[in-house]
Amino acid sequence: MCIRPIARQDLQASLNCTGEAFIIHKGLIMKPKLIEKLPTEIRISKSGNKYYSTDGIFMCPVCNLEYRASMQSVKNNKSTKCRICANRKSSTIHGKHNSKIYKVFYGIKNRCYSKNNTNYKDYGGRGVTICDEWMNNPLSFVEWALNNGYKDGLEIDKDIKSEELGINPPLYSPETCIFVTSKENGHHKRVRNDNQLGLTGVYYDKARGKFASTVHNNGKTLFRKRFNTIEEASKYRDDYIIKHDLPHTLNGVLNG
Repeated sequence: MCIRPIARQDLQASLNCTGEAFIIHKGLIMKPKLIEKLPTEIRISKSGNKYYSTDGIFMCPVCNLEYRASMQSVKNNKSTKCRICANRKSSTIHGKHNSKIYKVFYGIKNRCYSKNNTNYKDYGGRGVTICDEWMNNPLSFVEWALNNGYKDGLEIDKDIKSEELGINPPLYSPETCIFVTSKENGHHKRVRNDNQLGLTGVYYDKARGKFASTVHNNGKTLFRKRFNTIEEASKYRDDYIIKHDLPHTLNGVLNG
């Protein structure tokens, strides 16, 4: 974040020269970063008239979350913060205590929607998304996290609950996410390029050189076994689900 004093009369000149926007905060200028300028679109006003508008993706100078706003609106000093920061009279939710939670949200959002993210292929690239509630109001994610076991050092997991509910591809939502340790999260990672099949509940245990099969229910591991082949791992998991009448998704493609 860049903070520097600037006279109001110099604001327009600064905008023209840098293409970036400023907000006035307690006598200082906080400069939100312009991340991406989006293509110009044709829109229709409330009166039915067509007009051209160019939006940009900016980083909020208060919480560091990305937000979308009209380039002209930001230039006119009207959309200089994300909607959450702009609507809140108090900035306590953005304090140091919650800054890490915002980074968690920022991380999953980038993995799901930014094609430039190195992990996009394993998230957004395979259809993983964030629920509308969290996307439209990141503050609701922060409040959910604080009320559902968030602690420093834990990681957010969307696979365990999504698997239990039969949701595929997994979804980031209050109903499908829990906080787990890094070790637990590692066990729930989907199979990536090791088998090219994207099977549910089956992953390659590189340390042991075998395919692991696992089933979770209500956040608990019901079993975890390792097999020499991916077919054996998948079949064992499907048989377990059928035998115990669980609502989990089957990988039946390998059992026919």
